[in-house]
Amino acid sequence: MWNDTDQGLQHSLLRHSSEWKEVIQGFEATVDSFSSTMKTQLDTIGKNAFTLDAVRNSTWPSLNDEDMKTVSKLQISIYEFLRNNVTYAHLLRGHRSDDEPKDKGGVCI
Repeated sequence: MWNDTDQGLQHSLLRHSSEWKEVIQGFEATVDSFSSTMKTQLDTIGKNAFTLDAVRNSTWPSLNDEDMKTVSKLQISIYEFLRNNVTYAHLLRGHRSDDEPKDKGGVCI
């Protein structure tokens, strides 16, 4: 599920990068290394899910090599964060309750 804009790590990167910046150390600095076009796209997609199709069909296929390397690096960061922080108990619960602290321990998928 690495390279699917509708689900998986690529979707999570594109739609939720602003949220990942809050919990993954170094994520924001890596996002900042994107080209200005890609940073603008991430911001737009984060605010409006309907723009995801435009990125899938136009921007994404024409990304330069450096942006593609950055995409891979960020997807690996998301994967490693999930692997290290999502527990079986979180999977059973399915979501974070409103009274659970919003920290690495409260991440659920």
